[in-house]
Amino acid sequence: MTTNTEKYSLWCLIKSDIDYWGGITEAFLRLGFHASISYRISFFLSQHKLGFFSKILQFLSQVVTGAEISHKAEIGPSLRIIHSVGVHIGPGIKIGEKATICEGSSIVYMDQENPPVVGNNLWLGPGARIMGNVVVGDEVWVGPNSVVLKNIPSQHTALGIPARPLPKAMSSHLK
Repeated sequence: MTTNTEKYSLWCLIKSDIDYWGGITEAFLRLGFHASISYRISFFLSQHKLGFFSKILQFLSQVVTGAEISHKAEIGPSLRIIHSVGVHIGPGIKIGEKATICEGSSIVYMDQENPPVVGNNLWLGPGARIMGNVVVGDEVWVGPNSVVLKNIPSQHTALGIPARPLPKAMSSHLK
């Protein structure tokens, strides 16, 4: 379900992010792209025992882009952050490949021992939250302002507060 980021080089992860945006020209003009690149470099630094520099880069990225992405999160290739302000991804969070995250969204844990695990092809709408010890399957669309507190199976749409899974809706738009 999730991607082991250790099997990818830093350059491969950055290139996948660029490709997911549709090219360097499109990507370079987006703050969300800069947030994802800062996360990639920060994660790389923390994996190579340069945690101090990793935290500095994470802080600077938060100031510039408005997104707070922990260097301790594990995010697979092809990350796209749309309107980066208010995006929060906490430490220990695992996200698979091809994630699109919109403004004001959060993926956080309530118990450090059991952070959320998110599959491939996620679309997290504006203001949406994934919280607690939950597993979100592949090809899941989380609607705007929805709050996911329970597991969501693959190929479902999650809507509401608390979010309820609706089968197979929107999964064709996530590819």
